[in-house]
Amino acid sequence: MKKIIALSAAVVVLTASFASASSLTTGGVSGESKTIYGGISTGDSSGTTATLIGKLSKNVKLGVAYGTGGYALDTKHSSGNTRYGTAHDATAIYKQEIGSTDLAAPGAASYSAFSTWTAM
Repeated sequence: MKKIIALSAAVVVLTASFASASSLTTGGVSGESKTIYGGISTGDSSGTTATLIGKLSKNVKLGVAYGTGGYALDTKHSSGNTRYGTAHDATAIYKQEIGSTDLAAPGAASYSAFSTWTAM
């Protein structure tokens, strides 16, 4: 839970850029256990000017949708059956049971992406 909150705070930086195994322009799903870098511009997301945002725990993926107006993100452990998410305009952390289904990025860059999820 602490990691979700920490990632939520760090994602504010993601509204400008997001990078993992490959650069994402409006969102997507990271690989497992990736280190996430970012910066003010998309050129900052790789190379020597990159800012370390965080490292995902072993076997955890991060899904993110973002734009100039905000962001939404979700996480899931590969052996878990629940994904957790939040957004820039949400005061709650949401959860949804998805079984062994693979993680998908949120459908919108706001709390509306979690309209069918359970607020915690």
